[in-house]
Amino acid sequence: MLKIVGAALILWGSVYVGVALSFDGTRRVRQNDAFCRLLSEISRGISGMRLPILSVIAEYSDDTLESCGFLPDARARIARGEVHDVIGHAVREIEGRGHLSLDKTEIALLCAYSAESGTEDAASEVRRCEYYLSKLAEIGREAAAEAPKRAKIYRTVAFAIGALCVLGLF
Repeated sequence: MLKIVGAALILWGSVYVGVALSFDGTRRVRQNDAFCRLLSEISRGISGMRLPILSVIAEYSDDTLESCGFLPDARARIARGEVHDVIGHAVREIEGRGHLSLDKTEIALLCAYSAESGTEDAASEVRRCEYYLSKLAEIGREAAAEAPKRAKIYRTVAFAIGALCVLGLF
C-alpha cells in the first residue's frame, strides 16, 4: 500500500515539474511580447508626442511587466531620479530575482537598447528603438514557434523520469 502511495506521489510530482517547466516557456513568450509592446510604445511616444523615454515608461501599464516586477522597479528608479540605463538596470534586477524568463540574448538586447538610449535626437532614437524592437520580435517569433515543442518535451521527460523512479520502487 505504501509503495502505491509513493508511486502515485512520485508520478504526480514529476508531472507537476513537467507542467511547471512547460509554463516557463510560454512565460518567456509573454514577457518577450510585453517588452516588444513597451519598445513600440516608446517609439510612438518619441515620434508622435516627443515624450522622453522615462515619461513613457513611468506612464506605461502592462500586466505581464507589472507581474514580473519590471515596471514597479523601473518606476522606482525613475522616482529616485535615475535617468540613465533604467531599463537595463530594472531588467538585470528582476533577472537576479528569478522573475524573468527571457534568454540571455533578449536580456542583452534590452540592456544594449537601454545603455544607448537618450543620447541622440528624436529621429535617431526612434530608429534605434525600431531596430531593437525588430530584433526582439524576431527572437520572440522563434520562441513562440519553439514553445509548444519544448513544453511537450518537458512534460514527456519529466513523466518518463517519474515512471523510471516508480519502476525502481518495484
